[in-house]
Amino acid sequence: MEISYKKVGEYYIPEMVFPNAKLDKNIGKYGRLGLKYLKHNHMDIYTILLMDDKLNEHLLEIEKEAKEQVKILVENMCKKENVTEKLKENNQMEWVKLMNNFKIIAEEIVEKELIFC
Repeated sequence: MEISYKKVGEYYIPEMVFPNAKLDKNIGKYGRLGLKYLKHNHMDIYTILLMDDKLNEHLLEIEKEAKEQVKILVENMCKKENVTEKLKENNQMEWVKLMNNFKIIAEEIVEKELIFC
């Protein structure tokens, strides 16, 4: 691999080009959170993943795993609190409130344990 340099003032800066450095548009909410976290807190890991062309793969894996964990957590909370389809039929607003609360709690748990770790 040949590296070219560009002169900026008195310094020569390498012109690094990564051929497949474009982000996949389907990385989703959790993938984007993971990307932001890597850029701001672990620039070394971000750079290595980018240079090895594994960043998209890593972010898509975060997205997939986070969605699966949120789904499992919400299902477990529904079972624990006895939130069923019967409640949905009898008191739809209560069901919506509980489901929204469960989703928010599950997302917070996943963000802390999977994305921001």
